[in-house]
Amino acid sequence: MEKKKNKPVTIIYGREPYLLSIVMVVPIILIWILFVNKNHLWDQQLLNQSGKLISPGLTPWIKFITFLGNHAFLVPAFFLLIFVLLLLRQKKEALQTSLIALSSLGLMSLFKNLFHRDRPDHPLIDGITNYSFPSGHAMMSIAFYGLLIILAVRHIRNQSKRNLVIGLLVLLILLIGFSRLYLRVHYPSDVIAGYCFGITWLWLSWRISSRIPVR
Repeated sequence: MEKKKNKPVTIIYGREPYLLSIVMVVPIILIWILFVNKNHLWDQQLLNQSGKLISPGLTPWIKFITFLGNHAFLVPAFFLLIFVLLLLRQKKEALQTSLIALSSLGLMSLFKNLFHRDRPDHPLIDGITNYSFPSGHAMMSIAFYGLLIILAVRHIRNQSKRNLVIGLLVLLILLIGFSRLYLRVHYPSDVIAGYCFGITWLWLSWRISSRIPVR
């Protein structure tokens, strides 16, 4: 009996090209404003507004959330996901996960070194030495948790459970982005650009890698 093949992923049916166009235009606009016109005042003002939420009781929780978007967590998480997919005999999805992880990490490093944007002053955490634009946490959280959303769409048949998982993953992605503003290690534009680059690359790399034949 012939094994039934998984259908291609289409999370938002029929609207992907339009939504992707918007997502691709946003960072272009930000790059023009920030690096061509050199207008950073609005970005700083938005960051200052987020600073009003800082409190000693909230900060440890925010640091934990931001850790969930750190490479120290995401690299082992990617390896674990690949291992689980191989155990489930999902060889193609394991290959796709590997390609998305490596390419997203490389693209993030390329962008950071291309734009050379300095971090905000007075961060709440130490030890950050790389550049600010785009947010690596935002971009890599899209790569990993966005990939989990795709896998949830493909494999969770119960609609209520699928929607719950997707909702929790989207919330986590947004909280990770907010944590970077709260901790004053990124400007809002860094996070927005990270999300946009992450969504675009996840979509493209999944589409491209889905054409790779795997036995």
